[in-house]
Amino acid sequence: MASVADRRLAVVMTTIDGEVRRPPTENVLQLGRAMGVDEHATKTLGELATHNRLLTRIDLTRRLMGRFLGDAWRDEKWTGVRKMVAPLLDVDEEPEVSLRYKKLGLLAPGTLGREFWEHCTARGFPFPR
Repeated sequence: MASVADRRLAVVMTTIDGEVRRPPTENVLQLGRAMGVDEHATKTLGELATHNRLLTRIDLTRRLMGRFLGDAWRDEKWTGVRKMVAPLLDVDEEPEVSLRYKKLGLLAPGTLGREFWEHCTARGFPFPR
């Protein structure tokens, strides 16, 4: 009998070439049903096989954010959740720290701080908030 690890391997193998096709996906779904296991990976695989990429992105984002927010809540309660959500809402989590990074852009050209600021700014890397 196939194990959960076998089914997960089947999911990976179905996606390995970068294109998810219906026939192999249906085989994995049948394997999951035969095992009586309902796992998110097979649902996502089915969404990819039907070329429903938007639904796949929404579903993955919802599950990942739920997991991360759950971990943040468990570890730090509202403080942890605020740290996770603040960058998404474009809110300064720690205004003093944010201001210190912004001031790096005011340093003299050629200084380490100014070069760091220019490097991050040119590449769109966000500073701590």
